[in-house]
Amino acid sequence: MSEVVLLARAEIHFHEVYAQLAAHSFARAERFDSVVEEALQQLATYPRSGPESFEKYRRLLLVEFPFAIYYIIEGERIFIHALLDTRQSPESIRRQLGC
Repeated sequence: MSEVVLLARAEIHFHEVYAQLAAHSFARAERFDSVVEEALQQLATYPRSGPESFEKYRRLLLVEFPFAIYYIIEGERIFIHALLDTRQSPESIRRQLGC
């Protein structure tokens, strides 16, 4: 099983989305938290389950939410770089990833 490392930027993205959801429905925010946790567990077990997306990044789409986890595999570690809304343009996503 690989170690999943949530980088600061991705953690900030998570908290921003969680706060936005909680402002409307605490239950929906908690479900988002569960879905993200399940996705991170999936990556720990199956690191290549997200296809290559932008340059060196892989992307794992979240179920139930229009967001994706962008990550890089380095040895036995998976570095989570971003949690981004997939409804934005690919150019915007590239900018946020620094591609």
